[in-house]
Amino acid sequence: MWNVLFGTIRKQFRAIPNLETERLYLRKILPRDAEDMYEYSRDPDTSRFLLWEPHSSLSFTKSHISYLQREYQRARFFDWALVEKASDKMIGTCGFTEIYEKTKTAEVGYVLSPKFHRRGLAPEALKRVMDFGFTVLGLEALFARFMEENLASQKVLIRAGFREMPTEAETFYKRGKKQQILTYTISREEYFLGKK
Repeated sequence: MWNVLFGTIRKQFRAIPNLETERLYLRKILPRDAEDMYEYSRDPDTSRFLLWEPHSSLSFTKSHISYLQREYQRARFFDWALVEKASDKMIGTCGFTEIYEKTKTAEVGYVLSPKFHRRGLAPEALKRVMDFGFTVLGLEALFARFMEENLASQKVLIRAGFREMPTEAETFYKRGKKQQILTYTISREEYFLGKK
């Protein structure tokens, strides 16, 4: 059953479906998004609590997007571009960092341009992705990891119904500073109970 389902997941992301929220379009990242992606990806504040470093040039961003096109084709990339409806501008990404077929779980992640923070857009996008994961893909649980000082991400997850999951201590060095990694999770049952 799950092997069939995972095949369905890969097929879905090879031609990633378009999703929508009140203020956002969620669609495939495209070459035409290069300038918008570079605008926020070159900002050190964007990647302050992420594993990657600021994009060094527009050429680098274009190459990265070309790489993502190949990953979509191979069904190895599960992120949507976040496009603000009002401006038709790509302002970030949201999706599944990884999908684990044996446990029917997935890790979620999101990136949002600092210019669009504090508007409730990150939880709006995350909730749409969660709904897709639980209702369309049939996942049993989702989890997210973030650096302990990333209080904004913590608030997004709590707002979306996630709770802290006790795990073994995990640390990461970001720009020379030691950070503890926290993990938050939500089960399929918790998700649907929260919707009632």
